[in-house]
Amino acid sequence: MATGLPLRMAQVPQTCQICEKDAKLKWKCLNCQFILCNSCGQRHSGDKTSVNHNVVNLRDIDEHSYLGDVKCWFHVINKPKAEMYCLDCYQTICGNCQKIAHRKHDVRTLDEAYSMFTGNLNLHHKKIKTDMQNCENEKHKLDKIMVSHCKSFEQEKKKIITYDMHLKERITKRTEQLLEELDEHFRNTQAKITASSTEIEKKLSILLEKVSLIEEYESTCKSDFNTVKKIAKDVQTFADQAESSVSIAPVNITAKKFVLNETDKNSSVINPVFGLLVNVDIFGSATITCENIDFYCTDLPSIRSMTVDEKNNLWITCTNNSNLLRQVDLQEKNILQEFKNINITDIAVSKRCSLLFVKEEDPTIKELDPKTGKVKDFHTCYNAGLQIHVPLALHVCKNGTVLASTVEKGGDLYKVANISRIQVLALSEFGKLLRIHKIYPVDQWLFMRPVKLTANDHNEICFLGKMSPQEGALVIIDSRGDQKGILERKPNWEFNPVDIVTSNSGNIIASESHGALYIFSYEGVIIKKLTTEHTGVEYPMSLGIDRKGQLLVSTNRQYFRHKAKIFVLKYTGF
Repeated sequence: MATGLPLRMAQVPQTCQICEKDAKLKWKCLNCQFILCNSCGQRHSGDKTSVNHNVVNLRDIDEHSYLGDVKCWFHVINKPKAEMYCLDCYQTICGNCQKIAHRKHDVRTLDEAYSMFTGNLNLHHKKIKTDMQNCENEKHKLDKIMVSHCKSFEQEKKKIITYDMHLKERITKRTEQLLEELDEHFRNTQAKITASSTEIEKKLSILLEKVSLIEEYESTCKSDFNTVKKIAKDVQTFADQAESSVSIAPVNITAKKFVLNETDKNSSVINPVFGLLVNVDIFGSATITCENIDFYCTDLPSIRSMTVDEKNNLWITCTNNSNLLRQVDLQEKNILQEFKNINITDIAVSKRCSLLFVKEEDPTIKELDPKTGKVKDFHTCYNAGLQIHVPLALHVCKNGTVLASTVEKGGDLYKVANISRIQVLALSEFGKLLRIHKIYPVDQWLFMRPVKLTANDHNEICFLGKMSPQEGALVIIDSRGDQKGILERKPNWEFNPVDIVTSNSGNIIASESHGALYIFSYEGVIIKKLTTEHTGVEYPMSLGIDRKGQLLVSTNRQYFRHKAKIFVLKYTGF
């Protein structure tokens, strides 16, 4: 470290010239010219070789005696006593040498040089002591840091080991859950297939019995009119009974597929990190395909929502200046009936075959009888505090339960406000309130409009919430009404869903404004992204599932430069 003193003048503290350790000097031997510490000075006086030396206390030496017998360094023989010290040559010199060889050098008297040396020694001594104290302080700090570091290291190591054990326990538990879920699904599917097979065998037995009776009548048939009439009547009776008693209901059987959540960054759900089971088509679980098998071109500018009734006829709504409700026979491509000047936001077919619909800013869900065309109130929406809510989306579950997503009435369309709270109502098939799902955590609200709604057979709900016309997200709710996760766009993932439905295998299908269909599980995992351009569907909009399990997709005029179309897509694997 810099001291501000010339390097050539730097000296170390003088120590005893015998032991060379002790710097506390007390004696000087005038014969040896040694400066001694207290111990060495006493031993030097008593030593046989130096018993006659003159050892005196430094305090008793006269003021110039500290210079001792200093000789001129330059002279070799008969060295004269030095009188000066050359700072340039670092040599003691006599007066003659100063005049001859050191005239232009920096020369000081021995007293001046001695004072300079001792002054520097004192400065260095203080500086060194200060540096020593600083080093000791730093060493103490480092010791404390080391102790703290070792303690922190052990703590973090313990945390990692504990977390490792926790992860292993969670993975083991998740594995057990998956195996249990797969085993339960296998048992249930096996039982369903066995029950259906037994039922078919019973019906087959009835048919065989009837065939045997018919053949018996035929074998005894006579040509007279009365006998033929009797046999014909009996055969007709058997045929009518057979038609009513042996009809076979379709059996919906799905398989389970284990998937890893490779797109975990797009999901707020934790469980998929360990993998999960998703529902797939039992005959198409190995591959996911989607192909266009038919289409229907409308005379409408756009289709807002659509649903299929019990006869596989399609109901569609249009709002862009048309404001109509229409029933269409897709197979024959005929319009069956139409209701105009009605601004409908969403529709659904009830278990009783009536059509439920909701209107803009109307708190009451309406019910239409397709046979008579009469409309009546189905349910008026309120929250638990009896504040009026406006229904935006409808869905009818397979068990007949009607789901309606609602928001508090009033306020701007997408503006965040106190009235932005949303909920999902569960209603009976007759409009009675069964329960209310408040779709927001405690003291937190989801500021979005739930414009589309769907559900699976396990009473899990998914709704499409819009934060703006260009931004939307999917919110998944479990059977208890608790939020499972939100699927929304990320910085590296453009996602703006338009409509949603649930496939027969129990997965979510979402149309996306960038020209794709997304397949999600109800755990929030992306199973597949399907581009639809190869099917002729450039920009999928409204979605529906018909009675054959086929996917219905609409496209609007602004993308095709002609009227809205409805495509029928056959899909497998989801």
